[in-house]
Amino acid sequence: MGEPLLLPQNLPHPYYLEAIHQSLEVIQQQLLNEVKVKQEAMHLLVERMTNLENTIEKRDQRISELTAELELNRRMTEGNRQIVNKLLNDIDRLQQDIEWYKRTYESRSLLGTLKEKIFGTKKLI
Repeated sequence: MGEPLLLPQNLPHPYYLEAIHQSLEVIQQQLLNEVKVKQEAMHLLVERMTNLENTIEKRDQRISELTAELELNRRMTEGNRQIVNKLLNDIDRLQQDIEWYKRTYESRSLLGTLKEKIFGTKKLI
């Protein structure tokens, strides 16, 4: 096989080269249009990618903010839980004090209380 020829050596018509030239111009125009369309598509894709990157960055920033807020709320909840436990213990101690006062001043008679104070007698178990 020999090398392919781009143009035949013997041209039968004088307009043959002109037709080839016009065909090449049409092909060139189509290629230029295709390149233009692809460049526009690439531009749109780059724009979308930039928008998506910005959206991802904002989302990541919001996640970081929410994580920090969640940690703060956890610490506050733990602090509140400790305060509630302390208050419950205080209430329990105060109820015990009230019960002691009731037993001491309401359940015992005045005479029994005075006798215990004067003689310091303790009941044996």
